[in-house]
Amino acid sequence: MEKSNMYPNVPEQLQEMPPTAPPTYDASQTSGPTTVILQQPIPAAAFGPRPQIAVCPNCGERNLTEVKYENSNKTHLACLILCLVGLWCCCCIPYCVDSLKNANHYCQKCHNFLGVYNK
Repeated sequence: MEKSNMYPNVPEQLQEMPPTAPPTYDASQTSGPTTVILQQPIPAAAFGPRPQIAVCPNCGERNLTEVKYENSNKTHLACLILCLVGLWCCCCIPYCVDSLKNANHYCQKCHNFLGVYNK
């Protein structure tokens, strides 16, 4: 196959031209050294059912966490089991027992959510 037939729409002058080199950059066009800042991730604390000391990633304070208990599936399951066994008059007891609830930990200063303890 001939060169002129390979690219019929391109003139012969352009087909014969070698590719050009990329432009060169002098020192005035480049910026100075780049500073890279690496942040180490803060390991997640293993929260328990009671308040504990933790560092808040939001405000940076290291203090005792504030715990708020929230009903969980175990709370509802215990209530259902009491009803099925015939102790329907005692079905509200699981909602009064903190050990059947999730313990949500919050920062005392900024009230940021820190983590949860699921039993």
